Amino acid sequence: MSKFITILRSVQTELGSDFRAAYIIAPGGEILAKLNEIPSRANSFSNANLAGVFKLVDDLKASLRAGPFEEALVTLTNGYILTISLPGNAGYLSLVVRRKEALDLAKLLAKEFASEVANLINSDYGKK
Repeated sequence: MSKFITILRSVQTELGSDFRAAYIIAPGGEILAKLNEIPSRANSFSNANLAGVFKLVDDLKASLRAGPFEEALVTLTNGYILTISLPGNAGYLSLVVRRKEALDLAKLLAKEFASEVANLINSDYGKK
């Protein structure tokens, strides 16, 4: 099992039944690792569109000179997507949770694992 998946499983365990999905994403939008409970059809749609979303974020922050991307929260009818930027522009960590009450824990976990994920992406291991 990859080290990325080990980290995502730790997040899943901590969030319990509120966990829906977790993604580790390269700066250009490539999904490096994912762990999810989302049906495969919705999952493929998400994968296809993540690269475009993160490309748009990069273009907007450059054109607006708004500074670095820190985090984004997307509110859905049946859940929330929290995405944080990893240290050193290494990429992004996205967590999908079911309930609003789980957002604080999701944010805490994302920040807790951010440096470890960034280090893996930047290491020889992460580039394989």
